[in-house]
Amino acid sequence: MVYESKDDLYSFLISQQFKLIESKHSPQSFGNFFDIWQSAFLNIRFVQDRSDQSIQISSLDDSNNWVELELIKSLLGNELDIKSFFPIAEAVSFFKIHFLEINTLFARENYKSTRLRLEELGNARRKKMFPNL
Repeated sequence: MVYESKDDLYSFLISQQFKLIESKHSPQSFGNFFDIWQSAFLNIRFVQDRSDQSIQISSLDDSNNWVELELIKSLLGNELDIKSFFPIAEAVSFFKIHFLEINTLFARENYKSTRLRLEELGNARRKKMFPNL
């Protein structure tokens, strides 16, 4: 299932003119790896850390600030609910369906406000998760 999702995502990225710009695989470290893809608009990082897989997005202008796709999903859905598990097949499907909206969020002219909204959402979610901090 993981490899089908990965292959599905990579096929979609190629069809959208993304290029693989970095790939790091560590077979000695539980098979951990990450691949970074780049388009004219944004970066996508597919990560496998032990048995967990995730998709992260960054702006071209802020490429060290990676955002979990789950947080972007919450932003687009205007929701604070904390989901403890975002299956990779669901994440790939969400990314493909909402690709144009995600591009718009991370476009240079929108990124500053997107980043502020993502920070506010992240802070609100942390307060909900850890109300006594």
